[in-house]
Amino acid sequence: MSDVVKVCGSLYASIIKKTNIDFFNNTIRFDLISIDNENETEHTLEIQNYDSLLWIEKDKMAHSE
Repeated sequence: MSDVVKVCGSLYASIIKKTNIDFFNNTIRFDLISIDNENETEHTLEIQNYDSLLWIEKDKMAHSE
């Protein structure tokens, strides 16, 4: 598990450009872009053979105070 955390740490705050959830083949794919000092780097994160999926999205109209 620590390897997963280490690899995904570099993706923190990346922008999700595209999401593909394939329930039939048990794969979830994210096309990401990370920006560091105005340099953009494209990444692909693919999760295979998952057992369950929970998607939480912040309400676009919610305001944090």
